Amino acid sequence: MHSLRLLFVAGFLSLLASTGYSGEPIPTFNKDVAPILFGHCSSCHRPNEVGPFNLLTYADAKKRGRQLAEVTSKRTMPPWKPVKGHGEFRYDRSLSDAQIAVFKKWHDAGMPEGDPKDLPPLPKFPEGWHLGQPDLILKVEKPFRIPAEGDDLYVHFVLPTGLKNDQPFRAVQILPATGRWPTTLCPFLMSPTGPRRSWPGRTAGITSSSAVPAFCPGASSPAMPPA
Repeated sequence: MHSLRLLFVAGFLSLLASTGYSGEPIPTFNKDVAPILFGHCSSCHRPNEVGPFNLLTYADAKKRGRQLAEVTSKRTMPPWKPVKGHGEFRYDRSLSDAQIAVFKKWHDAGMPEGDPKDLPPLPKFPEGWHLGQPDLILKVEKPFRIPAEGDDLYVHFVLPTGLKNDQPFRAVQILPATGRWPTTLCPFLMSPTGPRRSWPGRTAGITSSSAVPAFCPGASSPAMPPA
């Protein structure tokens, strides 16, 4: 009778451990967290990409468990500025309320790894040029080293295209040669004979002409549909 009672108590405690006091299943990395990371975070948080750390494995996520819960609850990550309820957008990387709750519940439960069978395969991310080999590649003539500390720098690089006639373009991708990413890059289309103006604190003058899709942390390089 005592052994049966102990067996029942052990089984009851095991059930509580797997479901939590509220009766809801406790999220695990393999079943609940990894699919969200792979779908919304790992494209930037992987080697040689803009994310400052990787989010590809259980060890990666466990090390950042508290941070993941905080930044997702504040909706600072994944980066997505449009407010819900004001239109639908392509390439929406925002998280639902249910997905955000997963990170907090997982952290509060001690960040269990879960059954290895539940772990989805790692996504296959494109390397280098995400949209295939470009038709035109423009390179900065000399490397520019950014100091480890100090104020923000605004540096202008003029890159001649060599084109003789106006050409339409569908996509622009900025690829650092070293794998280290700056904060923001804003390309502009310039006329070689157009007027220029100097901005205080900048190292060169630029025209106030058409802006090209810019790069910032979390940005992707989508291609526009053909004209």
